[in-house]
Amino acid sequence: MLSYIQGIVDEKETLGLYILAGSHQLSLQNEISQSLAGRTGILHLLPLSLKELSQANISKNLNEILFAGFYPRIYKYNIDPKRFLQLCAARIGQTIDYSLLANELGISRHTVKEWISILKASFIITTLPPFFENLVISEINKLFLNNGEEIKLYLYRDSNQLEVDLLFQYGLDLNAIEIKSSKTFQSAFLKGLSSFNNIAKKYKIKNYIIYSGTHEQEIKGCKVINYNNITDNIFNKT
Repeated sequence: MLSYIQGIVDEKETLGLYILAGSHQLSLQNEISQSLAGRTGILHLLPLSLKELSQANISKNLNEILFAGFYPRIYKYNIDPKRFLQLCAARIGQTIDYSLLANELGISRHTVKEWISILKASFIITTLPPFFENLVISEINKLFLNNGEEIKLYLYRDSNQLEVDLLFQYGLDLNAIEIKSSKTFQSAFLKGLSSFNNIAKKYKIKNYIIYSGTHEQEIKGCKVINYNNITDNIFNKT
């Protein structure tokens, strides 16, 4: 987009032709300084000041102000930033569900994404793509393809946001797999599998938890296995 704007600006030579507005993005700031060098003026729209809070008849004590900060939307919608941070902290190591966060906070999904981007830009949080999950799914897919077989892979998620990371039919069995990068088994890992088994009782289901731990066991009809042993445990029809 910036290279497109650069071409138009250079051609028309008109000042103030475009106004680009948005939250501060470190990567975008760098691109602007390179692609539109000498062609831009940057105006900073600052958060509210103490005087502006007073003029808006917003009364907060010092501790409340220090914690809430000065972003206008926090005061416009009476949002508790502490609640947002608590919800984020409770989801460490989990997939971000923007819709669920939005519902719990009473704000839009877009707003949640903006707040997450602020926390990332401020180096308060870091989001990671699910590399371990991708590794396991890719490995399972390769095992079948290398054996001349193709399978369809599915994700299950119910209305309560309980998930099973991977579902596929193999032989007479429906395989339900939960994938965790943790090295330690936790009983919470079984929640999504239990939910799925309750609604799919007519199927012959094999349940697995694949994780990075080395202690393999069977718990409540679910095999807990190390990711290195996928072939021996799953890739068979017995």
